[in-house]
Amino acid sequence: MNKFIVIGANKFAEMLSHYVEYYNRKVCCGYSVEQEYIKSDEAFNKKLVPYEQLENLYPPDEFSVLLAIGYKNMNGLRERFYNELLSRGYEIESFIHPTVHFEIGTEIGNANIILENVNIGYRSKVGNCNIIWNGCNISHHAIIGNYNFFAASSVLAGEVHVKNNCFFGVNSAVRGATTIEDASLIGAGSYINKSTEANRVYVPGRNLCLEDKVSRDFF
Repeated sequence: MNKFIVIGANKFAEMLSHYVEYYNRKVCCGYSVEQEYIKSDEAFNKKLVPYEQLENLYPPDEFSVLLAIGYKNMNGLRERFYNELLSRGYEIESFIHPTVHFEIGTEIGNANIILENVNIGYRSKVGNCNIIWNGCNISHHAIIGNYNFFAASSVLAGEVHVKNNCFFGVNSAVRGATTIEDASLIGAGSYINKSTEANRVYVPGRNLCLEDKVSRDFF
């Protein structure tokens, strides 16, 4: 389909709609959020319509949808909209920036958002409805499930298995051949060197000041 509606009406939604229009040569016809969040009938100079009335205004046989929903509730909100919209008959757009590099044998599912300068390694698999921000590196034989969020410059070493509804903060890194269980929250700057437990939070150690050293001792 050449025409789409964006689910969401924040700056992320504005950016994604621009990308899909510019790179995929499709037409954004408006934005949609749930009725309780509507305070105007416009967003970014286009119509803003109630999500509850979407089929009446933009029927699924004429319009696709783009999910511009982040990591709220450990990506559970995005998961909910994804499944609801599929059941209502909508095609859900993917967006893959042209600078993304896929190695041989990669497999990519449905409704993924993959932004600038991401590398997806040899024979890696990415499921459905993930968001992978700019500069991330997914190494060889990685397996990524559904509804995950990777903030900028996240790194997975080879053979990492990420399950569902996980969050990776900026500059986080995961050691090879480990498993990230469902709904793991990996904080910015964290290094994960063993498999996680589901629903747990992982953060880096606090910064330490070496009291007996000054910076010029090192250079």
